[in-house]
Amino acid sequence: MATPQELSNRYLELSRKYMRQAQEELDRGDWSQASEKAWGAVAEGVKSVSALRGWNHKSHPLLEDAITQLSMEFETPSLIGLFDSAGVLHVNYYEHRFNDRVLHQRLENCRELLTQLDQIRSSPQRPYSPSTREEQRILDRLTRFRPETAADSTLDIEALPPVEPDS
Repeated sequence: MATPQELSNRYLELSRKYMRQAQEELDRGDWSQASEKAWGAVAEGVKSVSALRGWNHKSHPLLEDAITQLSMEFETPSLIGLFDSAGVLHVNYYEHRFNDRVLHQRLENCRELLTQLDQIRSSPQRPYSPSTREEQRILDRLTRFRPETAADSTLDIEALPPVEPDS
């Protein structure tokens, strides 16, 4: 079974792979695939930080909770907007709403978020005390033991997709 560090590293590798693929898809003009790969890169980037902290991260709402928690802890509200930009790309995969210019900007937002997540990932965890009941609920969702996800805490790293570049 993988350690939190090993799992975090794999998520980070996947994030970087998906971001490269997003740019390749955009360059080919496949806006739907570019959108979904960029969303995947961001999701894996959030999972990378979450895995190091022992946070639950196996759903969209938990990824949003993780970003919200990090934005409060690091006093960086822009993380939420950048994450929302990636979420809109996930919707674009199904809805096909954006043109090339908008997609380029959204991918740039994803890159910016991933850069900030890399910095957070390599920073020590900051002391944080929730100041509202909602902030406490977010932290509880991220940290509480859930029997239905207990197997995920010892996830075999081989269950994750391969990182090697596609041939």
